[in-house]
Amino acid sequence: RQGFLKSFWVADSQRSKFEDIRERISRALQRLTLASSVDTNAITRAKFRQSEALSNCVRELGGMDAVLSDPAKMNQVTERMEESDRILHSTMQKVGTEVKTTLDVVAQLRASQSQHLAVSQTQSENVMAMLKEAELQKMQNEVLQEQVKQLKAMVSEVRDCMRLFPVPAREPERMVVLNQGDFLRLSPTESAFRVLQSITKEASLKWQILSLVNFIGGNTQFTAAGYMPSSSDKDASPSSPGGALESDQLAVDLCGLTTPRKTSQCQHVIAREKELVYRGAENGPEFADPPKLMAASKVDPVLASFLEQMQSNQNPLSHARGDSGKEKALEIALSYLKAFEAAPETRFYAGVPIRVDGAVIGSFCIFGPRAPKGFGQSDLAEMRRMAGQAAAALEAQLEEKRREAAAAFLQEEERERKKKEKKKARNKKNRKKKGKK
Repeated sequence: RQGFLKSFWVADSQRSKFEDIRERISRALQRLTLASSVDTNAITRAKFRQSEALSNCVRELGGMDAVLSDPAKMNQVTERMEESDRILHSTMQKVGTEVKTTLDVVAQLRASQSQHLAVSQTQSENVMAMLKEAELQKMQNEVLQEQVKQLKAMVSEVRDCMRLFPVPAREPERMVVLNQGDFLRLSPTESAFRVLQSITKEASLKWQILSLVNFIGGNTQFTAAGYMPSSSDKDASPSSPGGALESDQLAVDLCGLTTPRKTSQCQHVIAREKELVYRGAENGPEFADPPKLMAASKVDPVLASFLEQMQSNQNPLSHARGDSGKEKALEIALSYLKAFEAAPETRFYAGVPIRVDGAVIGSFCIFGPRAPKGFGQSDLAEMRRMAGQAAAALEAQLEEKRREAAAAFLQEEERERKKKEKKKARNKKNRKKKGKK
């Protein structure tokens, strides 16, 4: 914050210099105008005569070119000029001097403006860095407190909870990026969503399997974009109007799907910060069984609500923007997840980390009851390329959000400064009134 205040004082000093230069250029322009206003009455009264002696003098000195190139010869010609010529000659020399002075002042003004712009840019960057550091410290404390709370409640029943429910070593840094980019509230109206949606659609149609972009924050997994192959997609081409329309609508509905973090496949991709691919449950990471999930739900309200709805035969999936109008999408998504869980020997999952601003904030994944036919290293390389496209779109949104936050902070600081100045002026005025009494 001290660095920001220093930048602010420097900017204020630059404004004072700017006002001084403006006053100087104004005076210079006045002098230029005065110098340019030749006394036309005096010139009119002076009889202009092109004397023969002057013409002869120029010829004797070698002609006009020789006179103009030699100051001594020019002085000889000047001595023979009439008074009106001398007035005009002297005036033009004076005007040239004033023009040079004015141009020098303009150059100083431009240099001052460039310096002022550089100070403003530095000021904005300092604010952005300060906000990021403050958010990081806040998230470090919150993550540590949450981990301690969960460990205390679960240690007696789930000794290996950190293996079943892994938390990344850089969890605070991840949360800073998620919060500053507003990624846990990503909506279909934002530009990054269109890129993520296009990627998941391309992947789902290519491998005929569910494709999602998931972010994890707190106790929740948030689906930022998703595409699910419908029955019509199997018989129609990707451009078929009938199949594509239904799937596009379903994909929009999947944006905002929320599930408990502790039941997520993608939590392991994010915690490990590397790819995860497996066929068959025995080849995948270890997941908590129902008793361990019940124990973990004592400190995880999201998981508790999920398990409670499952026990009451309700759809445990929910939508970040409300379930109204999303019932069919949630029902189809639940059916797909049940089919995945019901095929432990053949189930397939492939997830690639999405890295933004140096932190793995999410996973681009595909999964289903069976692996896509012939899925291999070339397919995994294609998933990495898609994850890179997603990261680039999210980086752009993060930068935009950070600049908006910095601008809002500076505006608020300016409002506070003006309020303090007004209050100080009122207090000074009141003291003067009391002194007079």
